[in-house]
Amino acid sequence: MAVPMLLLMMATMMAAGWGRAAGECSKPPALENGMLEDEFISMSTFESGSKVRYRCVPGFALASGISPFILCDGDVWGQLRPLCQIKSCGSPGDILNGGSTSTSNTFGSTVTFFCDSGYRMVGRATRQCDVDGWNGQVPTCEAGKCPDLPAIENGKSPLPSGADFWDYGMVAEYSCNDGYSLIGLRTITCEATGQWSGAAPSCKVVKCLNPKIPEHGRMVGGFADVYLYGHEITFRCDEGYKMIGEGVIKCNENNEFAPSPPTCQPAGKCPDLPAIENGKSPLPSGADFWDYGMVAEYSCNDGYSLIGLRTITCEATGQWSGAAPSCKDTGMSAGRKAGIIVGIIILCVALIAAIVMIIRICKRKQMNSNCDPDSGQVASGQMKPLTS
Repeated sequence: MAVPMLLLMMATMMAAGWGRAAGECSKPPALENGMLEDEFISMSTFESGSKVRYRCVPGFALASGISPFILCDGDVWGQLRPLCQIKSCGSPGDILNGGSTSTSNTFGSTVTFFCDSGYRMVGRATRQCDVDGWNGQVPTCEAGKCPDLPAIENGKSPLPSGADFWDYGMVAEYSCNDGYSLIGLRTITCEATGQWSGAAPSCKVVKCLNPKIPEHGRMVGGFADVYLYGHEITFRCDEGYKMIGEGVIKCNENNEFAPSPPTCQPAGKCPDLPAIENGKSPLPSGADFWDYGMVAEYSCNDGYSLIGLRTITCEATGQWSGAAPSCKDTGMSAGRKAGIIVGIIILCVALIAAIVMIIRICKRKQMNSNCDPDSGQVASGQMKPLTS
């Protein structure tokens, strides 16, 4: 009896796990933005009670106060607590006489530096947040200085007023000796880049000869005894002529006026006028065509009224000053004819009625007077027989 009982107890103990070998865990869970330390990456099973360590990928760091380990307990891994947060590079640094712009200071972001107006940057304008922090160095902003101005022949090169150098924003003004004209920019400015806004001018003797006055034209502006550099002359054509070319010319550094003086040519001829219905289109008087300044006058037939302009003028552009008019029936022509006919009929009826009345009067007075129906007169005291 004792042996079977012992076997039964041993079987029960085995069924309950007594005397079972220690458990094993499979691969640990993955960590977002992290990974196992190199020594654990190649392992596929882990004994119960063993620990593994995590690390974060570049650009991320373990959250402060959180253990990087997890424990295999039997055949189950403990709760995954490590947390990888994106790395911050902190401040990218301040730049004197300038500033910076950036959307973030975390891994992968970029900061861009700039200088205030009047300063130029020395160094790279950008820094990037990488694994080791901000790369590069903070640039510097230096006040823009321009080089000294070269001397110009027959003129005066300016010097910086109250300073030893040309600083940003300073304006240099050139001048020429008497009898010389300044060719180019009279003033140039020192820019933030340390460069001048333009090239230095030159001084030359410039005199232009009197320009040719265009035939059928005249000079209306710019009169002078001597034409120096930059002098402008204005021309105008006589009435009836149009200008070909520019109306204003200027004396240039080559002692010539540019562009060349214009010419004045007869103004354009206007096209023939279209015929108008129920009216008369005018023809050019004493000419074969309509020339500038001619006036065309329209008229309409009897019984029609003119709608539009009665007169239009041929302009210098070769176009008429307005459109041709039209002739519209007023309705008076038919009425006037009907009135005349009615008037004639009424007159005839009245004459006939008068003759009939005279005849009747004569018949009534046959006994006391003579009546002459042909002459329309009645002779008192004379009888004249009536003929039927």
